[in-house]
Amino acid sequence: MFWRMGARSPRPSLASPSPASPFGKDDDEANAGAQSPGVANHQLFPHPGKPHLAWYLKDQAELLRAAGLDVRVFSPMDSRSGGLRGLAKYGKILLRMGRAMSDGRPDVVSAHWAFPSGFLASLLKQLLRRPVVLWSHGAYVSDYDERPYLLRRAVVAALRSANRVMAVSQEHRRRILAISGLKPEAVGVFTPGIDLGKLRRDKEESRARYSLDPSTPWIGFVGDLIPRKGVDILLEALASLSSLDWQLLIAGSGPSEASLKRRATSHGFDNRTLFLGMIPPEEAGMVFSASDIVAVPSRAEPFGLVAPEAMACGAAVVVSDVGGLSEIIQDGENGLRFPAGDAPALARCIERLLCDPELRKTLGRIARLDALGYDRVLHTEWMRQELLALVPVAGPQWSGEDV
Repeated sequence: MFWRMGARSPRPSLASPSPASPFGKDDDEANAGAQSPGVANHQLFPHPGKPHLAWYLKDQAELLRAAGLDVRVFSPMDSRSGGLRGLAKYGKILLRMGRAMSDGRPDVVSAHWAFPSGFLASLLKQLLRRPVVLWSHGAYVSDYDERPYLLRRAVVAALRSANRVMAVSQEHRRRILAISGLKPEAVGVFTPGIDLGKLRRDKEESRARYSLDPSTPWIGFVGDLIPRKGVDILLEALASLSSLDWQLLIAGSGPSEASLKRRATSHGFDNRTLFLGMIPPEEAGMVFSASDIVAVPSRAEPFGLVAPEAMACGAAVVVSDVGGLSEIIQDGENGLRFPAGDAPALARCIERLLCDPELRKTLGRIARLDALGYDRVLHTEWMRQELLALVPVAGPQWSGEDV
């Protein structure tokens, strides 16, 4: 991402309408009529093949504009990934950036994910002589050891080149320090904000939306159906609780979907499990609100945005004790935790909640209050301050027409 903090126009309030968003359009169409030029680049949004990924960055950019930053967003407009196709995709982004910067330079370069955006930002830093802040969301750092050698070197180069690196959790910060050799003061911690207003829905209406039995406790899961998310662990845990009254609601899709459906059938509770498939991001609040218990059984999770989202909806949340999840949930206070991969331990947590409705309500009520600390408006202001701290005291002003 690139940002410019300018004084050309009065700063609008957070309630002011933001400029026309460039998300999901070609540059010429997207930037026509934009009030304040600026540039931003992040990796995953918008992504035609996976529209649910990093969707929150759209709202974040719009809020930063409303808070007085001139923001321009650059992101992949096609779904090509690795090899020569990947190079073509990101080469196109660089060309767009070059065109946008032909008559001026941004004040701050900001990139989401260490690669490829962070690596591209490290190259642009040398050309623009502008500070870089790199927001690391997990990918390419959490799985650093599994990546090819050259990619690992690119990730380290991106981390070391940034003037400021921000990690999504304390554990992720420790991982960044370990692989980069950066000084501790160079790496901070940020957490993505959530839209409390959009998430919170009426419980009865949410259950009616999916035709759920209102008299039965529902256990919810929202996320990609991939091994890392641990849905197989959840199914194994529930297999030992067949004598209890519960229903399972799974929202998501992915390569593990077929095998998970077979596993539910083999355990004999396919008639108690509803697979919704992939849902729009804005519908996640309905699933959380419809659920009495939300399980986040991930094997690894740098942050785990679904946990505070479920908390905001008043669900009793059960998470694996990994990454950012262990920092979000305080065991026995605003949710329950279990050792990652331990299906019997997860079963004990769920059984405890199923058998104690008052505990479910208490944990859900406290979680709902704690979720206020993740409000996106508060987090946007904090992020704005981080960016402003890197603005050069003096430098070329961004000028010219929008691209």
